[in-house]
Amino acid sequence: MEIEQSKSPIWLKFAKVSLDMFCALDENGTFIHVNEASKGLLGYDPEALIGRSFREFIHPDFIQVTEQIIVKILQGSTPTNFENYYYHKNRETIPILWSAKWSEEDQLMFCVARNLKEQKKNKLKLEESEERYRAFFENSPDIIYLENSSGLVTEVNQNFYKEFELAQEDVINHPASSFLPANMVSVSELSLQEALRGSTMRCDLQIQTKNKGQRIFDTIKFPIKVKGEIIAVQTIMKEITPMVEAYQTIQQQATKLNTIFESITDAFFTLDTNWNFTYINAEFDAILKTDRTQIIGKNIWNIFTDEVGKIFYQQYHLAAVTGKAVHFEAFYAKCNLWIEVKAFPSSEGLSVYFNDITERTKIKKENEKLSLVASRTTNSVIITGAQGFIEWVNDSFVKITGYTLQEVIGKKPGEVLQGPETELETVKRVRQKLREKKPFTEEILNYKKSGEKFWMFLEITPVLDEQGEVTQFVAIQNNITKRKKEGEELAKLSLVASKTNNSVLIVDKDWEIQWVNEGFTRLFGYSLPEVLGKRPHDILSNSKTDESKYHTLTPKLMRGEPISFEILNVKKDGEEIWVNVDITSIFQEGNIIKNFIIVQTDITALKNSQIELSVLSQDLYRKNSDLQQFTYIVSHNLRAPVANAMGITDALTKLEKDNELYNIYLSNLTISIKQLDNVLWDMNTILGIRGKSDTLELEKVEVITIINQVVSFYQDTFTRINATLALDVEEGIMVIANKAYLYSVLYNLFSNAIKYKADDRNLQMQVLVHSTVGKGEKVAVFTISDNGSGFDMKRAKNQVFNLYKRFHNKQEGRGIGLFLTKTHIEAMGGTIEVESQKGIGTTFKFYLKQ
Repeated sequence: MEIEQSKSPIWLKFAKVSLDMFCALDENGTFIHVNEASKGLLGYDPEALIGRSFREFIHPDFIQVTEQIIVKILQGSTPTNFENYYYHKNRETIPILWSAKWSEEDQLMFCVARNLKEQKKNKLKLEESEERYRAFFENSPDIIYLENSSGLVTEVNQNFYKEFELAQEDVINHPASSFLPANMVSVSELSLQEALRGSTMRCDLQIQTKNKGQRIFDTIKFPIKVKGEIIAVQTIMKEITPMVEAYQTIQQQATKLNTIFESITDAFFTLDTNWNFTYINAEFDAILKTDRTQIIGKNIWNIFTDEVGKIFYQQYHLAAVTGKAVHFEAFYAKCNLWIEVKAFPSSEGLSVYFNDITERTKIKKENEKLSLVASRTTNSVIITGAQGFIEWVNDSFVKITGYTLQEVIGKKPGEVLQGPETELETVKRVRQKLREKKPFTEEILNYKKSGEKFWMFLEITPVLDEQGEVTQFVAIQNNITKRKKEGEELAKLSLVASKTNNSVLIVDKDWEIQWVNEGFTRLFGYSLPEVLGKRPHDILSNSKTDESKYHTLTPKLMRGEPISFEILNVKKDGEEIWVNVDITSIFQEGNIIKNFIIVQTDITALKNSQIELSVLSQDLYRKNSDLQQFTYIVSHNLRAPVANAMGITDALTKLEKDNELYNIYLSNLTISIKQLDNVLWDMNTILGIRGKSDTLELEKVEVITIINQVVSFYQDTFTRINATLALDVEEGIMVIANKAYLYSVLYNLFSNAIKYKADDRNLQMQVLVHSTVGKGEKVAVFTISDNGSGFDMKRAKNQVFNLYKRFHNKQEGRGIGLFLTKTHIEAMGGTIEVESQKGIGTTFKFYLKQ
């Protein structure tokens, strides 16, 4: 219900929209008029209050005092700001602040009521906060003191006096140098100055005390701000002497223990009770091809996910549950290794030793297979004892040589099969390899019982016991007489290919792999069975592999000419590797390509050196560019105001103060000094960003959150200038950035769009953010466009982001905004570019990693 006593539309509207409740009561306390604020204050519509006494709604404890105040009001008094409590419609008690006055003319008491709930709550919080801070300050076990902007101590806690054994008059209004040792004064003073500039500083202070000797304190200085202004610096000193001494002792013990673990030949690692790696020695990395710096502290089952639920997982959990050590052998498929493991549980987790037994296991399994097939193979098989005497031969041996088992048992193979033309060097080589107790192959000229010569290809494998001693030799002999002559050259080539460190592949005309050497397996981690029939591209490439060079050289290869190029490949474990590739075509009759021979050389180290050199070159270029920028500042923006100031100062010395020119020169001197101050502030800002770029903390930042913050800041401005904004941000997109820097970049670009909007049309802005892949990595592209006044790109050339470069003269500015924007983006590892047309508008694009 509107207040009738005022006919002014403005006052009627004011009463209607006010958050305070305006009301009029008669001398009995009955509500006659009430504005709509009653709904927010008490929960009642005005109609629900009119005609009813205030006593129906007031808290009983405040009826009497309120009636006494009403009596005073009726007698002509005008009390203001008196408080009482009313019941809200929901029965909540509301504190209310009243102002009231009696009108004889209207015979009504006009009142204004305001809700004090939030004010009282905030006051109580403030009082509680102050009490908590005071209690913390005085009772803290740490040493705490405050210094003002002049570096004088203004307040200290009780523990300060206790630890330093100083009187109040020796501390308050004295600098910290009065109680700190001389060698610590410069450190404290430097930290104080940095804190007064807004930085939080941390350092260790070593102090010699009377009773406790040398003590070390972890000291933090941080600025205290009031309304954005730094008024003081607070210092907290926490003693860490026992911690430092304990840490030094632990470090010494850890160094000794680490030396032991690094020197043992077994791979070794430890896990805590949550299955997290707590230690890994170098042999672990050597066997499993890992980088321990990347997995220390991480969960073993998050690193080796393919082993969850399998034998390693089962055995480690068995040891942890039973508290008993386990000893087992298992195959680790990812590295194609057989591993012998010993795991010892303790209250702190597991200690695990393991070693590579792949070769030993291969021999064992091969012998098991041989025992199964030896009796049925068409090849000749001989089993001898450790001393080389024949124990058994198969039927194929009898068919090939003509000797029966009874005729050769107990004899050495050489006594039976070798003849006049058997090469002595070959015989010596076989004997030497037998003594080495390792599997080997050999070709040898033998003689049948009939005296006929024949060539045999030998594969001899020693059978070892658990102590590694030979118990038997198994020799498989394949008759290669018919193929010997034509195969001699091929055998030599195969031997070279299998022993070279380079990777060698033989593929057919369709590029399907037919054979790879051991160098290929060592380099890429794939065995021959894993790659047979597959194409190199299908197993060795990833999204970063650029095959354009190969395609360019293909016609040359098809003409029979060898080709060579460099390419990025990927190993079985996902590691990227750079290789130099040489490909040669092999033709059959009719000049038709039959095979390709591919030789790959690892050039990763060389390539990385080239990349590092390129990065260093770019860094040097950037620093040189920075140096040029600062040279520009010194030569142009600093020299001009300094020269002006010097000229004016010289002129002032020659003028009397009552001279008319004196005040003009003095005003110009002030302007030059302000210009000089602006340049110095700009340099300080730039150096601050450059100084933090190497240590800038980056994190995953949600893009839409930062954009919304900037949009919210400029919302009123957009409304005032009737601007429109279109947002198209990919859902859930995040970037690796610094929140403050990203906000600053967007803030500056929005500010530029507003500042340089066209005079003849409303501002229209568009912000697009989406993901893409550039140079093999995922990046976010920010596109910020406007239909503003734009500028001439030909005139701007490559100076758009240079310091103190401006392309509009109508608007004020120093030409530092876009320079800082580019600096912030580059500090976050990104890049920025711009396109603009005069009278059309401007588009900025910048890229950040995801």
